[in-house]
Amino acid sequence: MLTAGQHKTLKFIRKYIDRHSYSPTLSEIAVGRGLSSKGSMHRDVQALAAGGYLKLLPGRKRGIQLIDEPAQAVLTLPLLGRIAAGKPIEAIPDQDTVNLTDFVMGQNRYCLLVMGDSMIGIGILDGDTVIVEGRQTANDNDIVVALIDNED
Repeated sequence: MLTAGQHKTLKFIRKYIDRHSYSPTLSEIAVGRGLSSKGSMHRDVQALAAGGYLKLLPGRKRGIQLIDEPAQAVLTLPLLGRIAAGKPIEAIPDQDTVNLTDFVMGQNRYCLLVMGDSMIGIGILDGDTVIVEGRQTANDNDIVVALIDNED
């Protein structure tokens, strides 16, 4: 997982390469990030290389090469069976897994911290963190987060 600084450094490097068709130097990265220390940029670049985001080409002034994003770890939990939410059913163990990445990761997803108790009836409590998928439409019975007048 990238730190915020490493993410900003990677984003800067990508934009720089897109704009110039060659990689930036550590000094250019520092200036582009509004920092004065090449040392912190060196640490970020080394961490990005160790994480598989960059390849460093030794002996070159502009020796940073982007590589495809490393695959994110897939998080799973065992799916052990079914549970009745009404009429009892026979408990027959099922051994499978649920890919948590499919539930929580994806395009247009973000987290919000819940403040207030108006949603306790459906199990969303004050202080909970919810994962939201941003989109322009909603279906009947969907729980939505709506921006009102671009303010609330």
